[in-house]
Order: sequence, then C-alpha cells, then structure tokens
Amino acid sequence: MYDWLVKLFLLALFFGTMVVILVLSASISTLSSLVLASGSTLTLDFLADTVKKDMGEKGKLRTIRLLIVFFIAISVVLALIQYTSNVTFIAQLMGISWGALAGAFLAPFL
Repeated sequence: MYDWLVKLFLLALFFGTMVVILVLSASISTLSSLVLASGSTLTLDFLADTVKKDMGEKGKLRTIRLLIVFFIAISVVLALIQYTSNVTFIAQLMGISWGALAGAFLAPFL
C-alpha cells in the first residue's frame, strides 16, 4: 500500500546525496585550483622575478609546493578557529575580498 512512498523516499535520498556529492566535488576542485594558482603566481611572478632572479626550475617547483602546503595550512587553521569559536570572520573576509574585487572592476566605469 505504501510502496510508492518508500520508493519516493529512496529516490529523494539518492538525488539528495548526489547533489551533496556534486557540490562537494565542485568545491574541492575550485579550492585545489585556487591554491595551485596562488602558489604558482606568487612563485613565478613575484619571487622568481624580484627576490631570487637566478632560481632554477627545480627551485621554482619546490617553492610552489611549499607555498601550496603553506596556503593549505592557513586554510586549515582558519577553519579550525572558525569551528571552535563563535567568530564568523570567514564571511567577513569574503565580503571584504568581493568588495575589493568589485571596486577594482567598478573604477573604469565611473
């Protein structure tokens, strides 16, 4: 009598689980590319050009890897601080960064 209800519940549970998995995989992919781009940009555009001009390819690769680990460590520390306290500074940092980004692109239009 209620077989359709169980099937509907299982179908909703399956699709809900798939949506959560897809959102998590998209977040992980975005964060991975963000950390990689940050490490390589800082190394190739800043450190290799200004601090150490004779940096070899192995040195650049090593520096990129160290910066990736550093950025991941900063992210973990910020997440743990956010989790253990009632401070919501990640949302505030996101608001400031999006505001700065919008301001950077808004200036040519004024």
